[in-house]
Amino acid sequence: MLLTAALYVRVSTLDQNDGMQRTELHEYCRRMGWSVIEYAEKKSSVRKRPAYDQLMADARQRKFDVVLVFMLDRWARSLKYLLNSIGALNSSGIRFICPRQGIGARPLLAARERRDELGPVGRASAIRPLSDRVPLVRRDWFGA
Repeated sequence: MLLTAALYVRVSTLDQNDGMQRTELHEYCRRMGWSVIEYAEKKSSVRKRPAYDQLMADARQRKFDVVLVFMLDRWARSLKYLLNSIGALNSSGIRFICPRQGIGARPLLAARERRDELGPVGRASAIRPLSDRVPLVRRDWFGA
């Protein structure tokens, strides 16, 4: 299945060049065999990021499968903003990848697909809920 990747590149000023971001992300997509849609901010401010806004609107319409960014600071300016935006992508079934920093957050997989990825060793613990793997505190231990 051919996936479509949304590449998000951003520079803060007109003097900066986004060539390195574009090259690295396009090369990653080429290696993966993905088609590309590019969203580029030529000059962004704290409040105005039209390419980002368009990318998020397109994500809600599932126009692509994956979002790639060069570095996390090109995507978000705070941890809260980063987590909220990845959560929004996740709820649309969009995977978020920052290959340079080794980050590949993705939506939860179906149990079968997850088992296949983990191999025979990790299968059992990946499927059972955490409550089955962590002992609960018993009331009688505290005389209650």
